[in-house]
Amino acid sequence: MKKFSTRLLFIALLLVFVLPATGCSKSEQSGQTGVAGTKAGQPPPPPFDLPSVSGKRVRLSDYKGKIVVLDFWATWCPPCREAIPHLAGLHNRLSAKGVEVLGMNLDQNPGELDAFLKAKPVPYTVVRTDQATSMAYGVSGIPRIFVIDRQGAVRGDFLGFDRSTAKKIDTLVDFLASE
Repeated sequence: MKKFSTRLLFIALLLVFVLPATGCSKSEQSGQTGVAGTKAGQPPPPPFDLPSVSGKRVRLSDYKGKIVVLDFWATWCPPCREAIPHLAGLHNRLSAKGVEVLGMNLDQNPGELDAFLKAKPVPYTVVRTDQATSMAYGVSGIPRIFVIDRQGAVRGDFLGFDRSTAKKIDTLVDFLASE
């Protein structure tokens, strides 16, 4: 009985404090910079060095010269799960043109992520993201998708996911891949 009460208290605290801070969003542009380039004076994306689900270290600098799509997500977020098949298709369609998708997972329990990926494997690298990295990127809602060009500049920043967002991401990534 005590184990049940503790678990219930944990879930209640999670709902009150954590979910509002990293909420799920259907779709909302978050400073999308579009095809024209980065905002004036915008700094480069923060570097990171994190473990992938396979245990390999992943650094943003490993992808220099490539177009990188960073997807901050969690298994419990419906729009995040909706974005995965789309990003997998993007990866499959454009990886030969130097487009890399990195799933930046925010789940606190590694077992939940492992079970999710076992049931629904993805063709791109999934990274176990820490709080410092998500804070450095300003992630306060998910999914949060950044598109980084071959020169390392953030060219798109999308909060949430729906058909409209998918189309905008595709247009931007297709444009960058054709440069």
